[in-house]
Amino acid sequence: MNKRFSFLSLLLGLFVCMSVLTSCSKSDDDGGSSSNPLVGTWRAEVEEKGVLQYWEFTFNADFSWSVMEYNKEDKKIHDSDSGTYKFMDDTTIILTNSEGNVYSRRFKITDGNKFEFLDHDHGIIYYKIK
Repeated sequence: MNKRFSFLSLLLGLFVCMSVLTSCSKSDDDGGSSSNPLVGTWRAEVEEKGVLQYWEFTFNADFSWSVMEYNKEDKKIHDSDSGTYKFMDDTTIILTNSEGNVYSRRFKITDGNKFEFLDHDHGIIYYKIK
């Protein structure tokens, strides 16, 4: 009876451990952003006419976005916009800007920290900075 009790205790312990481990998910640890790979701030550096420009896209978990363009030298914002976004599928988002213009953009994320629009500004890679 003692061996049977030990075996049942061992099985019950394993069952409890497995239940605890499988009930945890990564989204519980990061505030739910793991299901939305865009959340964060992404920066690209682009040189135009000898001037180094930064473009920063920020995608928020509440499905709002903003973009800023500024020069490295003066650090003044030269252009900006904001709006909302939604996913059409895993590689396409719909951006609506502050003026109500709607844009469909295909994108890809590689290595978890490189973002690229595939059908707009192709070849410009944004790197995750936050």
